[in-house]
Amino acid sequence: MELSQGYKLIKAILYMGVIYPIDPSLKGWLKSLNRKGIEVKTKYIKTLSSGRKYEKGIDVLLAVDMVSYAYNNIYDKALLVSGDADFIPAIDKITELEKEIEVWSFKNSLSKQLEKEVGKTKVKYLDDILNKIKK
Repeated sequence: MELSQGYKLIKAILYMGVIYPIDPSLKGWLKSLNRKGIEVKTKYIKTLSSGRKYEKGIDVLLAVDMVSYAYNNIYDKALLVSGDADFIPAIDKITELEKEIEVWSFKNSLSKQLEKEVGKTKVKYLDDILNKIKK
């Protein structure tokens, strides 16, 4: 896996919102990820009466898993693929537990607050490896 850069990858988890019923092509893609060893955790995307869609709970699920896996000593280094500053409290707890964190994000979606929190040396850009991971 390109993001793990030679480290022993313990677990890869994709967290995503899905619309019910799940489109058959999406269901097939998710199953193919699972066969490749990537665990998929989903939450349903809710639709408001106005037609606006939103997902609830994905960030919380990811943050809880990151902290609980750190607490249970499952990893030494976590790779967070997100640019969202909402993860700062989880990152702080992971750091308190003496685990490393590395953030992967697209340049245009990285929160400056998140970058400041983890430090520029611990931020990597998906833009720089996109041609290697596209399929």
